[in-house]
Amino acid sequence: MPAGTQVWVVLARMQYEPATWGPDHLAFRPSRFTEAAASSADEQARRRGFLPWSRGPRQCPGMKLAQIEFVAAVAAVFGRARVECARRGDETAAAARERTRKVVRDSAPLLAMQVNRPKDVVLVWRKKD
Repeated sequence: MPAGTQVWVVLARMQYEPATWGPDHLAFRPSRFTEAAASSADEQARRRGFLPWSRGPRQCPGMKLAQIEFVAAVAAVFGRARVECARRGDETAAAARERTRKVVRDSAPLLAMQVNRPKDVVLVWRKKD
C-alpha cells in the first residue's frame, strides 16, 4: 500500500462474515452466542466478532449508561404498574402463577433467559391503584 493510504475496518461487514458466523450468517439467531462452537478458535472468533459493545480499551463508552438507563426504565415501569400472569378461562390467579412458575423452572438462563414455552406465559400490565 502506498504511504498515506487510509484503511478502514468495515464493522458492519464483520458482523455478516460467513467464515465467522457460518452459513446462516444473515439469520437473526442470538442463540449462536450460547451454543458450543465446533472448536475453541471458532468460539473466540465469535466472541471477538460481536461488536455492538465490544471489549477492552475500545469498549463502547456508552455501554454502562445504556445499562443504567435500562434499569431506570424498568424501575419506572414497575413504579407505576404491576404485572400479573394472564388467566386462562376460569383459572384462578394462584393457578396462573403456578403455571408460570412451571414454565420458568423448565427454562434455562444462557445469554438471556431461554424460555422453552413462551406462548404458555402471558403477562398483563395493570396500573397501580
